[in-house]
Amino acid sequence: EKKRQIELLELQEKMKARDAFGAALGETMAAQAAADEERMIRIQKELKEKEEKLYQEKIEKAKKMKVELKSSLDAQILDQQRRKKEEKKHLVEQYAIFQKQAKDAHVQAELKEKDKRVKMEQYRLQLEDQLRSVVKVRPSKELLMSDVERQFNREYQD
Repeated sequence: EKKRQIELLELQEKMKARDAFGAALGETMAAQAAADEERMIRIQKELKEKEEKLYQEKIEKAKKMKVELKSSLDAQILDQQRRKKEEKKHLVEQYAIFQKQAKDAHVQAELKEKDKRVKMEQYRLQLEDQLRSVVKVRPSKELLMSDVERQFNREYQD
């Protein structure tokens, strides 16, 4: 019986040692599980922060593109307005030049016409003077005038 009690005591000692080892192993595993859980939480947090950062960068990039697009469109509109003003100014200048040329051409045409009329009048007067002098110097029969011409000359002399 003593032997049995010794064996039981030894068995109890072994069990205590196993319990202590089990408890230590349990504590180690619990610590490992806690560390794993903490690491997993940290990794999830990092992933969430990274995802949030990427999302914010995406939003920031979209805002930047929107601003650049608006700026580009504004510049294009200003350039188009400037070109329209320049074109309008050019058209106004061309219109003024055209009007001046048309006016000058009209004045030139009137001057030519007036000059032509003056020359024709001078020529007519010269011819009339020649006829008068010829009529006064020669008789009408010598000039071989028709009756109508003689009649005209008589009326003209009177």
